[in-house]
Amino acid sequence: NNARPVPGITIQRVQSKAPEISWLKWLGPWSFMTYVGQLESERYVPDAKLWLARFTFKPFRRLEIGLSRAAQFGGEGRPVDITTIWRMLTGQDNSGEGSVTVENQPGNQLAGFDIRWNVPLEVFPSALYLEIIGEDQSDFYPTAKMRLFGLEHWGHLFSKDYRMVIEYADTTAYRNDMTTVEYNTAYNHGIYKSGYRYFGRSIGHSMDNDGRMLTIGGNLAQSPGVGWQAFISQATFNRDGEGQNTVSPEVSTEFRDIRIGQNLLIKNHIINWGGGYQHTEKPQLVVKDDEYYIYIDWFLKF
Repeated sequence: NNARPVPGITIQRVQSKAPEISWLKWLGPWSFMTYVGQLESERYVPDAKLWLARFTFKPFRRLEIGLSRAAQFGGEGRPVDITTIWRMLTGQDNSGEGSVTVENQPGNQLAGFDIRWNVPLEVFPSALYLEIIGEDQSDFYPTAKMRLFGLEHWGHLFSKDYRMVIEYADTTAYRNDMTTVEYNTAYNHGIYKSGYRYFGRSIGHSMDNDGRMLTIGGNLAQSPGVGWQAFISQATFNRDGEGQNTVSPEVSTEFRDIRIGQNLLIKNHIINWGGGYQHTEKPQLVVKDDEYYIYIDWFLKF
């Protein structure tokens, strides 16, 4: 949801139900989505296409597993034929492997998995979740991996529903079992040099690449039409201070954000308002900045 929506066509399973075939029932309720969209013309490879696919299944009541793939392909000057699409679907997209060359390389791919496990503790209803996304592959296995994991907790407080989360995200690519850092790889590509970005925003995490962020926050439902949110985030953007990053171009940035807000639903009006404090520091430029801000959004439902 970070980048603006990409125009495209989506095919999605209507209901998430378990298979009726006996040897597939272990999958539990499953869903599938695939999507093909058209990226903008003002990019390094104009009019490149975007393909997404996601498959989720729930083999146990408390466990959900998701498998995701994304690919940029085609565009001005790039091949789009049956062979190219087949290579893209089967992961044969690295030049120098087999008959794949720079000229016929099918695309720029991401692939990974995510897991969500509901903890079996009635006194502390919560869920652990993890996501690993690979920027490259070898033998169908992601080799340059980004990661995100967190803990979510929910319950009742003074007859009010609340939900809390602590989450850590790292959009730096790591190789060799997450021990070797590889900057300026995530969301980037040697041919599709604009990378996984659309009109200047990353098609992925809001930090763009090479960032780290720890977030603690939650929301409280005061009534059916009134809700409160509060979050604290500590982050580093563009850790090496180089390469392509839309949030902190060509410089590393230390960032801290504290905010609180309220959502109001009044008939067909939605009002979001709040405020907060932000601290930014750019060590390479010896620049520090502190800001206080307020915001208000108003939406009308027709």
